[in-house]
Amino acid sequence: MKPGTRTDAYAEAVLADRPVGYWRLNERTCNEQVADESGHNNHGSFVGRPSPGQQGAIRGSANCSMSFASDAHISISHSPDFSIQTSGEGLSVEVWMRPDTLLYEGEGNRKYIHWLGKGKPTQRGEPKHLEWGFRLYSSDHPRRPSRISAYAWNPQGGEGAGAWYEGDPVAEGEWIHLVACFQHYVKPSVMKTGVQLFVNGEFVQGPPSSGTLYFNEGSWSVVPRSGDAPLRLATRSATANSFLTGGIDEVAVYAEVLTPQRIKRHYDIGNGSS
Repeated sequence: MKPGTRTDAYAEAVLADRPVGYWRLNERTCNEQVADESGHNNHGSFVGRPSPGQQGAIRGSANCSMSFASDAHISISHSPDFSIQTSGEGLSVEVWMRPDTLLYEGEGNRKYIHWLGKGKPTQRGEPKHLEWGFRLYSSDHPRRPSRISAYAWNPQGGEGAGAWYEGDPVAEGEWIHLVACFQHYVKPSVMKTGVQLFVNGEFVQGPPSSGTLYFNEGSWSVVPRSGDAPLRLATRSATANSFLTGGIDEVAVYAEVLTPQRIKRHYDIGNGSS
């Protein structure tokens, strides 16, 4: 653990599940690197001016969190460990998030933001390469108000495999625990695989639900591929009007699909109910 960071029951539970990246976001100033507590040295850097030293999401822990607004975010250099297909066992991404507003103009006035993920938009002389990410819909979206979803995309983007949730925990100023599990891709003829989403320790959607599958016949076929885009916290592609206004805490990436029991244990410890 980073010197000066308190080890607590929540961190112990996360580290016992062998993350390939774990950012507690306990920094007190933006002059520090963003420490990776996993031992893999995937340290991050600040872009813009987040607000560190905020009250954290974990009950009973002295660790802090960070708040974000405008275009402030954290960038963590690409590692193959952050891609769905690298380990052969899938990928899980865990985060505590607190939306301080649910109203967003969104990317291209589409009323949603990508607030954490791995991907980059088209740059001059470079192709687009998207991988996965979390999306939050504005509360005034005409069809999907305040929906939280996790997606996997083909490198060129377009429609992707996604699991989503709309419900009471999505509220301004309230912490919500999210885990997206991206299963290892297998040819559709062999196995139905895709994206699972857990909210506050509970499974909410995943295969065999058609929208969550990498292969959704007649709609899309997603084949996850590793790219060189950084992992970003509070945005995905640093695209205009696609940044979180709110808090982020305890981000962990695992090179496997976590079991529901392990996810529930993390939430219960973090929520003070275990």
